[in-house]
Amino acid sequence: MNDPANAPVPNAALQALQQENRRLNRAVEELSFLNDLARAIGASTNLQEIMQTIVHRSLHAIHAEQGVITLVEATAKNCLSRANKLLCQSTDKCNFITFFYAVLDHQTHQLSYASAGHNPPFLISAGKSYRQLERRGLVLGIRDQIDYEEETLALQTSDLLVIYSDGIIEAMNNWQEEFGEERLLEVVMKNRQEKAGALIEKIVHAVKQHAGQAAQSDDITLVVLKKTS
Repeated sequence: MNDPANAPVPNAALQALQQENRRLNRAVEELSFLNDLARAIGASTNLQEIMQTIVHRSLHAIHAEQGVITLVEATAKNCLSRANKLLCQSTDKCNFITFFYAVLDHQTHQLSYASAGHNPPFLISAGKSYRQLERRGLVLGIRDQIDYEEETLALQTSDLLVIYSDGIIEAMNNWQEEFGEERLLEVVMKNRQEKAGALIEKIVHAVKQHAGQAAQSDDITLVVLKKTS
């Protein structure tokens, strides 16, 4: 298995990996850094790569319209609303994408996010308590006018954020048992002291152990953010 891709986020470790049904890609998530903001963009889709490309282009269109100076004012929820509108204008309404968009301000240590029907990520605190980021709106591409909710929270040193796709929790074994969120959380909690890349490898290994000889039915995407200071 290839090593997870990484990005130099100040005061944090960010790793990402995607394993498709038949091949492994290292270029998993798009990571862009503007005005000292680290923006992590992750998509999980029931379509081909072209759908992901459309969403990324939609987000770039927002950047182009607003410019670098005003990009800091482009909230996560506004970016999703704009991406959804552009996607609806470009595709059939039968097509849709789940999407999680997060903005990390490494100066204030605040994370703002909005979600379009994506699986709620796990946020594990240094004190070993956890919660899921459950603010979610409709998936992208169904209706062109959608207002998304946004939540902002303060990250502390050693906080851990795990973003995952259906391919993780819906991975099945030969007895049609899903890996599930409970097993995922168990692996994360057991290995939370590991570095971000090592944690991704532990999760993928656990999923493969669970699936055994059963064929992989969906793409596996993971993004792990660990606050280091």
